[in-house]
Order: sequence, then structure tokens, then C-alpha cells
Amino acid sequence: MTKLNNLETIAPGISKLSPKELEAMHEFTLLWTLFEANVLDTNASAGQIADKAQEIDPEIINSGWIDDHITYFSDRYFPEGKQSYHFDRLNLRRSDKGVLRPIQQKVPS
Repeated sequence: MTKLNNLETIAPGISKLSPKELEAMHEFTLLWTLFEANVLDTNASAGQIADKAQEIDPEIINSGWIDDHITYFSDRYFPEGKQSYHFDRLNLRRSDKGVLRPIQQKVPS
């Protein structure tokens, strides 16, 4: 098991994660770092991410590969079409919230 006890003060519960959860966390961290560095010029914001999403070929989106992910995020952040506690805890910058309002309105309920 990975030693994470020293991180407990800033991330309570991290030492109790399963190996599968730790692997997912490590993969996400690596992928996010690469995405932010290579796609967003090391300066991520909701606006930049929304702009990049608009550049994706609709054929790729419509192919269905992202459907499970959209369902997960919709259920987590906008269950029944309403903003959730999880969304409120994202610690978005004030300018990011304005970018996300139009996106929220498109979330399927």
C-alpha cells in the first residue's frame, strides 16, 4: 500500500483509498497535467476548456465514446437537472462560473 499518512492533514481519508482508487487518482493526475501543459499552455480555466471542447469534431462526440462520462458528470454535478453540493465544492473562480452557466442549461435532466 502506498504510504499517504503524511497527506491526511490536507486530504483526509486518502490513506484509506483502495489500490484501484489510488490508480485512478494517479492516472487522472498524470492526464490532467499533460492536458493542461499541452492543450491549455499550463494555464487551465473553465473558459479555455469550453473553447477546446467546441473545437472537437462533432462526429467524435456523437460516436458515443463519451456518453458514460457525460452521464457520470451530469449525475454528480446536476442530478435531476439541479446543481449539486459537489458542483458547489469545485472552488471555481468567479470568472469560471459565468462560462459554465450556459453549459449547465444544456445538461440533460
